[in-house]
Amino acid sequence: MFTKADEPLEADDWLRVMQHKFRLIRYSETQKPLFAAQQLRGAIGAWWENFITIQNPGHQVTSAEFKDAFHAHYIPEGLMAMKAEEFLALRQGDKSVMEYVAKFNHLSQYAMEHVNTDRKKKACFMRGLNTKLQTMMTTCQNATYYEAVNIAIASEEKNKKHKEEKKKATSSTFSGHGQKRQRIIYHPQGHGRFPAQPPFHGSFPPPQYRPGQQVYSRPTAITTAPCQPNALGVRPTALPNHNYPCYNCGKPGQFSKECPYPRRNNPTFQRPPIGQPQPS
Repeated sequence: MFTKADEPLEADDWLRVMQHKFRLIRYSETQKPLFAAQQLRGAIGAWWENFITIQNPGHQVTSAEFKDAFHAHYIPEGLMAMKAEEFLALRQGDKSVMEYVAKFNHLSQYAMEHVNTDRKKKACFMRGLNTKLQTMMTTCQNATYYEAVNIAIASEEKNKKHKEEKKKATSSTFSGHGQKRQRIIYHPQGHGRFPAQPPFHGSFPPPQYRPGQQVYSRPTAITTAPCQPNALGVRPTALPNHNYPCYNCGKPGQFSKECPYPRRNNPTFQRPPIGQPQPS
């Protein structure tokens, strides 16, 4: 039962269904419109009553007249032409083969002159497939339209599985290489990674640097204890005690500038060279 024709394509679908029914039921050409009119309700039923009223007295409407009048009123020719152009421009794009086939079959009914033979229909279908599937189906020239559809579906599925397996293999290979690049080996000092430093005989051992290590130098703060008459100056805690005698008083454990004793103008004590035994 057809109650409205707000959507022209729905009206066209209903009319096509009625044509199929007329192939099964043996009605005359004047009985077919009467049977179809029994399916009309609402506004579209009122259209049929008006159509009958304007006919000449005694004229019986044929099936062809009903179809033409129905098309003219509810299915504009401009819309049908637009759908035919949409069918000719149809391409698979990013749709699956099944989605493309559904769209193809729906639009093909508006361009019957392009699909009225199996060869034409297959040619339109093959033209809309993506280039990958067209290349895979170059050997299917003698296949029918339905065979071409089945081959396209199977080829798409095989190509999909191939891409998935290739992606897994690439991901596994990349993951293995990534683990090698992230591997870090540490060589603790003194385990043979760097050559041993020569012994140092002075008071302060030289700093140990690794090859390529950037060395930063900054001033070191020196803190001293208050000078007392009977106390020696205190060296910074960061530096070890030394046994060099003071230039001023000759006592070990301090520098001359920190000496609490009176300053001598001509000290008689001379510090021995570095590396020689210090006086006890």
